[in-house]
Amino acid sequence: MLSCKDVTHLASESRDRELGAMERMGMHMHLWICKGCRRFTQHMELLGQAMRMAGKEPERIGDPDARLSQEAGDRIRSALQRRLNGGGTQD
Repeated sequence: MLSCKDVTHLASESRDRELGAMERMGMHMHLWICKGCRRFTQHMELLGQAMRMAGKEPERIGDPDARLSQEAGDRIRSALQRRLNGGGTQD
């Protein structure tokens, strides 16, 4: 069984590369029983959605010259706060 540390690492890796079958299976088994890691992966997905909504291209992520507008930052903070307070996402 994978540890929480292993799963958070794989969740991050999965944003950059396709995980192998055994990695995916181990991760899904862990997520099935670990609420904290499920929440972590959901937050990662929410952040990815926020970045796409802000118009960032994947190749610009990590670019030290790439900046979010104040409005985009406010939208991300608002969406995260709603999600953390159990309000779900706004479609």
